[in-house]
Amino acid sequence: MFCLLTAAALLLVIDCGVASPQQAAIKLDPNRKYQKMTGWEATAQAGENNSPAFAKYRDQLFDRAVNDLGINRLRLEIKSGTENPVDYFTQWQSGRITEKEFNGKRYEVINDNDDPRLIDPKGFQFSEIDSKMEKIVLPMKKLLERRGEDLYLNLNFVDFRRAPGNSNIRHNDDPEEYAELILAAYSHLEDKYGFVPDAVEVVLEPDNRTGWTGTDIGKAITATARRLEEKKFKPAFIVPGTTNAANTAVYIDQIAGVPGAMKHISEFSYHRYCCASEKVLEKIAQRAERYGKQTAMLEWIGADYKTLHQDLKTGRNSSWQQYTLAFPNQPDNGAQYFLIDDKDPNRPMVTAGSRTRFLRQYFRYIRSGAQRIGAETSNPGFDPLAFINADGRHVLVVKADVPGTIEVEGLPADIYGISYTTAKETDVQLPDSRIKKGGILKATIPDSGVMTIFAKSDAK
Repeated sequence: MFCLLTAAALLLVIDCGVASPQQAAIKLDPNRKYQKMTGWEATAQAGENNSPAFAKYRDQLFDRAVNDLGINRLRLEIKSGTENPVDYFTQWQSGRITEKEFNGKRYEVINDNDDPRLIDPKGFQFSEIDSKMEKIVLPMKKLLERRGEDLYLNLNFVDFRRAPGNSNIRHNDDPEEYAELILAAYSHLEDKYGFVPDAVEVVLEPDNRTGWTGTDIGKAITATARRLEEKKFKPAFIVPGTTNAANTAVYIDQIAGVPGAMKHISEFSYHRYCCASEKVLEKIAQRAERYGKQTAMLEWIGADYKTLHQDLKTGRNSSWQQYTLAFPNQPDNGAQYFLIDDKDPNRPMVTAGSRTRFLRQYFRYIRSGAQRIGAETSNPGFDPLAFINADGRHVLVVKADVPGTIEVEGLPADIYGISYTTAKETDVQLPDSRIKKGGILKATIPDSGVMTIFAKSDAK
């Protein structure tokens, strides 16, 4: 039994629900330039404080995250309760309090003193940050350095107003106190590890019951930038990190109303927990173009390659994050790139999430510094995104909604690898294709999924 459907001048033949192969001509245009890539981010969470098997799976996890998937950015969270004379994290880790008791103190803020210009080291607890630095950040930084790449570290302030305990200040009410906390963190990281974050994400999800407004964020930026510059640090800020993507432009406009704030911002960030329509993404991209900033989607549990493709194309993202690196014994729901099974702590298993294997078709090949260029298709069922990496190598990623064959024009002479992932197959490597100047590359994907075409020689 055969069914015929006609749409947008394309004939899609369906045989018992199976799409017949189609064709597409794709043409690259290096004269049209879009965003430059910064990196692929994960929140620095790998079950390090919860799994007895962490020491046995961490090396494999980090190797796969860096060398196979392509993660090169980490979100290092600093909770508002870092400013507190009591080190509740160490108490939890030593067994003196429960994890539930620790969680009840994470956002309890006790001012170190009444003078935000005078840091009392006893009033700040960095043990949790140190734990993540030593268990996750430093090992991944070393792996990237072996590849000749740099880790991008995003210090993300978290200030949810749940169980605030005996808090006596709120950082959004006093930008100088916020600046003091960030300066204390920078100074601690510089003194102990010899480097500081590449940027500060001012507050996580300000529209998620935190009390932070865009104006608060703008004032925090100006105060913090001034304090960091006084100590010869080079401040950069990521904002606003809204839960609801539709709130992003509103917050950006409020921040822009604070004199001096905008010049210190490097990225406009958003999450996708609500309302990330094409129009909303276009508004975010327009704000970025207006102010000369990059954009970043930095959290959505369940985000997949279709989400990523839209964020890169319409949102013009330079950075992107699904969520955490890994967490033991959790469902494959897109909250983590890798799944950990530590039911046998002596033989833990690390597997890629079902969404991760598709994301890999982008992450692994499009690297920091890559410039997105124009790419047109004759068939919207094959949606292309083209990039030129910093080393001059071209990468073309095609989101294929149907099986079929593409013919690519505009690739420079080179040897190209071709891989694809579909629902049934992962990282299938097709024979290399040698293209001469002006040549056409032809490749076939047998089902819907993602195909990646990547130059293999050094084009410089």
